[in-house]
Amino acid sequence: MNLHLENPFGEEHKPEAIRKLFNVESDFMVAEGYFESANASIRRQEALQTIQQYSRNDDRLVPYLAMNYFDRYFSRRPIPEEPQGILNIVAICCLTLALKMRHSEFSVTAFLNEQNLNMNMKHITRMELLILSELKWRMRSVTAICFLDFFISLFNIDDQQLKANLKDGAITEVIFISMQHTIKFTQFRPSIIAASSLLAASALMFPARLFEMREAIESCQFVQRGDLSNCIQGIISMWIVNIVKTLFPPGDPSAPS
Repeated sequence: MNLHLENPFGEEHKPEAIRKLFNVESDFMVAEGYFESANASIRRQEALQTIQQYSRNDDRLVPYLAMNYFDRYFSRRPIPEEPQGILNIVAICCLTLALKMRHSEFSVTAFLNEQNLNMNMKHITRMELLILSELKWRMRSVTAICFLDFFISLFNIDDQQLKANLKDGAITEVIFISMQHTIKFTQFRPSIIAASSLLAASALMFPARLFEMREAIESCQFVQRGDLSNCIQGIISMWIVNIVKTLFPPGDPSAPS
């Protein structure tokens, strides 16, 4: 069965199912201190580039899921600085595992042929098994996307199309955060990233109701205000950096110093 990130365990969105997601989300996070490692940040950038290079364009959630696997694995088994080839194999295997989870008909052999990757299937299988073992076979990841419907239900929005648009905007924000070169967002629980992404999307769609929506999210017993505030500040800083990069490309003499 294909993995649906909105509902990884295939359970109805009842209170007990939501409570379960909050209770187990920490099992799907990176190891402590990962976001503070400069070496991990550099290697993560390299893996991100590999995953983006070989991702198909028909499912934006595949590279997102692949990075979830990579971060969880890499934070527990740091790859030595020397062998770049090993990092590439790990990144590609995280991608093939994500493709398998999202698309049951996926074929690794066909993928390698399509991408002109000269890789040994035995090496791929061995690395996939190593990743699976390190992640304790927890491949139905509890990610930020799992919590979006719950947080949206806290808002008084009757229009179903507006709800759908808000959710889509939040998913875009979640993926944007994950696929950035910065490693710092891996410190936050998935639910905090979900809440922050929803508020970021709400700021564009419902600016007049933003304070009300933040209060609704903060009323949730599982949300820690300090973490929410820090994550939101991180998103704002990321926005500013990306706006500056867009307005002042590298080499532009008028770029701010």
